[in-house]
Amino acid sequence: MFEVDTQNITENKFNLHITLQQNTTKELIVAMSLKATVISEGGACSPSTIATSSPSADSHPAEVIHSGSTSEKREESEKDFDDILREIAEQVNKRQEVDNLGRKLEFHPSKIGPYLENNRNASYMGTLQMLRDWRKDTKKSKEREWLRKALIDIKYVRLADELLPEC
Repeated sequence: MFEVDTQNITENKFNLHITLQQNTTKELIVAMSLKATVISEGGACSPSTIATSSPSADSHPAEVIHSGSTSEKREESEKDFDDILREIAEQVNKRQEVDNLGRKLEFHPSKIGPYLENNRNASYMGTLQMLRDWRKDTKKSKEREWLRKALIDIKYVRLADELLPEC
């Protein structure tokens, strides 16, 4: 989705607002020229151009966009998935629910106890650590699918749908 701000065109420059709806939102300003067909009230068509000047040495774009390396994309993906794990840890916070989630993720019951102990005083850090430890031993290609299934199995269907849509 994008929007062109044509009301504030000055010196052949205008702003193009692009909204990317992902896990993060970022505003990008892109220098460009547009060509459009203008239809007058009588129905006649005529070409029209909104020109922009090319960037000069004294003007700098607000942000330079590049594709990024594979390792940068991997880091972003890791960070995004860790945010999902954090949200799950915050939402799945009752002792029995955490125990059930741990079992669905194939933790031995004796391994779940220490994570539960770290959840004292309304903290979810033990659950988050359990999820992170589970992730270390899980194939990347299967982690979303298996976590979604575990959440559905413990009756957190809505949370699974919001954070891990059909894999």
